[in-house]
Amino acid sequence: MDAKPTAVKHIFGGNRRFRKKTEVGLIEKPPMENLRRNVTEEMLQVQKKAAEQRGEREEDVTFRYELEESGLEPVTGWLVCVSGKEKGKDYRIEAGFNYVGRGRKMDVVLSDDLSVARERHCAIVYDKKSNETFLTPGKGAETYYKKKLVTKPVKIYSGDEIELGETKYIFISFCEGGRSWEK
Repeated sequence: MDAKPTAVKHIFGGNRRFRKKTEVGLIEKPPMENLRRNVTEEMLQVQKKAAEQRGEREEDVTFRYELEESGLEPVTGWLVCVSGKEKGKDYRIEAGFNYVGRGRKMDVVLSDDLSVARERHCAIVYDKKSNETFLTPGKGAETYYKKKLVTKPVKIYSGDEIELGETKYIFISFCEGGRSWEK
């Protein structure tokens, strides 16, 4: 049988979730123990019955399974609060733009410091190609890196101090030097 299974992939960007279908060609059937939670027994019975009606043996039939990915982007670093109301709290940094602000739509939500802008106070950007992380300033909000005002994107390293509003943070990098999630 020349059926092409379809893999379903979820792509995440900020708080929005998009669904994208991609053709993956002929692949081997994934182990059943990984699929039982996604495929009901009723669905399996319908597929088996249809195969029987077509005169096909069950082991010769390729069934279509949709596996949802976990949706988690691998962590590339952390922003750790070292002074202020949220001292000791850490914020996960992922690949791409991580917008920082008080608003709920931000990737890094700093809700307790009212001197932090609601939308895009700044952004911490991890670039997969260069395996480097950058701090970019926001619009009209003061961001300090190593006690200097940030006016243009600056490369940041593990252990660097960042000041946003009345709060200080230390950036801890996971993806740096020879360590990254890329193969």
